[in-house]
Amino acid sequence: MIEPPGFFLDVRELLEAFGLFLLILIGLELMASIHMYLSDHTIHADMMFLVALTAVTRKIVILETVETDPLLVFGLGFLILALSGGYFLIRKN
Repeated sequence: MIEPPGFFLDVRELLEAFGLFLLILIGLELMASIHMYLSDHTIHADMMFLVALTAVTRKIVILETVETDPLLVFGLGFLILALSGGYFLIRKN
């Protein structure tokens, strides 16, 4: 960061930092879900859907676009749609 051009990050470093941020967010959500389980003795499915959505989002962020199989991209898209639909149905209920 000290070398010119200053405090600018290139795209790869920015995606790596965002991936690490999402990893921390996943850990915090898992800790919150464990805390909810210990206090209520029930598993909150909506929290599990949020953890799964965050994990898939992290995978998409750190995915190499040049070497990616199109079937993998389709599968990740379908997974996001399925998790989003499940989360919507649970919150609606």
